[in-house]
Amino acid sequence: MLKQKYGGRQVSSNRSDTNMKKVTVRTYRKDTLYPKVVRATAELLKESDEISPVAILMKIGNLTHKDYDSWLHGRLPYLERAFQGSLSKANRYLRIIGFHAHDLNMIPNQHTYRQIGKKILTQMCSTITCSASTLRRTSRSFLPRCVC
Repeated sequence: MLKQKYGGRQVSSNRSDTNMKKVTVRTYRKDTLYPKVVRATAELLKESDEISPVAILMKIGNLTHKDYDSWLHGRLPYLERAFQGSLSKANRYLRIIGFHAHDLNMIPNQHTYRQIGKKILTQMCSTITCSASTLRRTSRSFLPRCVC
């Protein structure tokens, strides 16, 4: 029995921490989401040299292009509201995408999403909490290494 403080009150849960799927360098290839990421990444690499987690999630089907545009234009405050699935699943996807891109010998490229249609461009938060690690994972694209 897990007890957590939530908004000043204690919430009990029968879920134990061992039931949560931890994605690590050793286990990500065994994850059930891995084949979807590999297929989506291969399709995107046929179209372009650069891949991004958002593009992969749209290709997989957990994020629609309409919702992504709504987020870019400021009609949707957080990208995770549009994600079709749980937030733990979104986090697993992001970790698997990062590990897979590393295996493909791609270089991470950090960028900032900016709101479209405003005179003053504001930096956008992709998550409700704006946690540094999740924000880093969603705002990262991957480029191929230069073989010179």
